[in-house]
Amino acid sequence: MKTIWQQYNLDSREQYVAAIKALGTLSALFRQKADGTIDHTAYISSKYQETVFARFFNGLVVDKGNDPYDVMVPSPISGKRDLVGIKTFLNSSSSMQKIMQFKSVATTEGWTAWIKEGEYQRLVARISELRNQKLRSTQNLLAGAGVTPENAFENIFYHYLSPLKDGRVYVGEADYSFMDESNLSYKVPDESKRISSLQFSDGKNDYKYTPADSTLYMRFVHTKKSDIGGDIVDEFAVRQLADPHSSLMRLIEGDLAELLPSERSEERKNERSQDSLFGTKLLDEVLDDQSVVQEPKSDSENVSVVPSSVLPKARLKKKTRSLEPATNVSSLDTAKPDQTVIFPIFRLTDHGDTPAGEVDSKSGLNVRLGAPKNKGSDTRRPVNEVEIKIPDPRKFHEDFPHFFGVNDTGDPISKLHKVGSKWKTAFENYDDRTFELILTQSGQEMEAILTGDGNKQLMSKHRQIILGGWILSQVFQLGEYERLDRNKLDQLDLDSIKLTRLGNRRVGMEFIKTTEEDLEFLWPPRQDLFKALWTPLSTDDV
Repeated sequence: MKTIWQQYNLDSREQYVAAIKALGTLSALFRQKADGTIDHTAYISSKYQETVFARFFNGLVVDKGNDPYDVMVPSPISGKRDLVGIKTFLNSSSSMQKIMQFKSVATTEGWTAWIKEGEYQRLVARISELRNQKLRSTQNLLAGAGVTPENAFENIFYHYLSPLKDGRVYVGEADYSFMDESNLSYKVPDESKRISSLQFSDGKNDYKYTPADSTLYMRFVHTKKSDIGGDIVDEFAVRQLADPHSSLMRLIEGDLAELLPSERSEERKNERSQDSLFGTKLLDEVLDDQSVVQEPKSDSENVSVVPSSVLPKARLKKKTRSLEPATNVSSLDTAKPDQTVIFPIFRLTDHGDTPAGEVDSKSGLNVRLGAPKNKGSDTRRPVNEVEIKIPDPRKFHEDFPHFFGVNDTGDPISKLHKVGSKWKTAFENYDDRTFELILTQSGQEMEAILTGDGNKQLMSKHRQIILGGWILSQVFQLGEYERLDRNKLDQLDLDSIKLTRLGNRRVGMEFIKTTEEDLEFLWPPRQDLFKALWTPLSTDDV
């Protein structure tokens, strides 16, 4: 039976491996300790690994900070997609690797007290529940509205690289399924000592939770081949420069200048922007130098050693969906096509019965819990009704008049006029304030409208069950008429809605966990209030 790795196109695999080797040639740059032992461990950057995996398997990097999946690629055996968790770790290191953190929830729910009181079963059950909840939510975000993960994804797995000290690199492939909440068992810790970790299993994988940093680890069998119960599906060897400093200086002083974009030629800049740092000829010449460390001989028959001439040459391929600006943009539409704003899901100030830091209790994503639509009626609002609220809408539309686009007359579709004491839409016809809403995490498109006094919110133009049902029951994992609250946001590491202008009357939407880099796009621009209420992502890489 083929492994998932073997299902992928051979040429793509070779180019991916070659790209890893290209960086690996510089490994000595990152080797700080010299204790006299021979160590040819290849240096592999996890972010670089994500990027080249997406590039050569024609996918997208979907990691948004602490998200469980890193890359989404077309499945090699169906019309579906694969979700991949990318990892790299030393083969000589512990087999337990970080896979998730629970800092906010652990503090809020008092997990330290649970450990002190010996409530270990309660703790592992809660960890398993939250782990599965996060996986489901992210899968649903990436699958899209009205699409089940089962119909969207063929394979969901960990792909990892594990470098050895002799210069070889193992390619590993591990299980990435939901935890079996019905089959949890734990190892009773030594309570006479300070409990530094709690080890448990779900019958499929072994896990460890460390309370000091609220981190969950999983065991990877990175020393055995897949045919004997391990994860290893392939291996390759990395040739390394003995003196990469000198080699880099030679590149800088010589041919590297030819590979860098010309300041005078924009055309040349665009042509070269996605090329590899090393041209094929250049890297071959450097590796042919007598100063290289030779490839180690492998003791495995399943060695995938790619010649140095096989290097990343292909440019980034066009994705299966287009997020290009529309071609019929009015000459009056001067907004930037990549303009971005971020709306917090929780309130920045007290409002009615909703305190600052909480989610509006009866509007926005909780509008279904509001008063019935018809005065005096007992009929509840539709179970899938949602509104994407625009904070301080009149000011927003003044500052970003073209964000949602312009109509055929050149007027912004968000145009307002005053009627009495209220600001109303200038266009009563829905079609005049309709735009394409793109769920950028899945690529789905649907018609949406600006609605409410002052165009204060956006909604799907047609059936609420599609967008609303997806947001409430799939992304946030809520039951019927269950309230979305701050605790749920923290559990799922989601706190904001990101809108990006993709062209005239085309807007992308994502649910995200705001990072430091995102704060400049916050609307309203009250970073002081937001940061006082914010639960930032951990800086630890998981």
